[in-house]
Amino acid sequence: MKKYLFLLLFSISAFAQKPWTAQWIKVPGETDYNFGVYHFRKTIELSSKPDKFVVHVSADNRYKFYVNGEMVSMGPARGDVFNWNFETFDIAPFLKSGKNVLAAQVWQLAEERPMAQITFRTGFILQGDTEKEAVVNTNNSWKGTRNEAYSVKKPEVTYVYYVVGPQETVDMNKYPVGWELMNF
Repeated sequence: MKKYLFLLLFSISAFAQKPWTAQWIKVPGETDYNFGVYHFRKTIELSSKPDKFVVHVSADNRYKFYVNGEMVSMGPARGDVFNWNFETFDIAPFLKSGKNVLAAQVWQLAEERPMAQITFRTGFILQGDTEKEAVVNTNNSWKGTRNEAYSVKKPEVTYVYYVVGPQETVDMNKYPVGWELMNF
């Protein structure tokens, strides 16, 4: 048991020390720190369904990550700007031979965020674990857009310490339905 725990800890620390080649991305022309909801996507083609395909993902502030229309993860776990968290998972069960679409929805709550939610600037990052998975790394090959359907309403309270997030309103007439699917 101790041997396996050591190997797990060694693997985690060894990965954490490797520089990531993926880049933090944002929608061009958008500011670093205003409320917004953003969609990112990339299509990849695989010659065969992989047995294993490990990725690491994070965002500022929050994200939902999809593969071929299936939600795989949401996060990141809360931390601070010096200890930013990311999730690691194997997306092989969601992949298929041929074309695959990876997509993320990212919320930047900025000044409207709950008190416990840390932020630095709007962004999304996805890093493949090995060279084989690097085809999915975030860079300028990813497409991104702002979702104009979302707006927030600040609470109508004064002289109160208010620590929760805002009320979100979604206008479904403006929502890009199916953005995470292949045929979008």
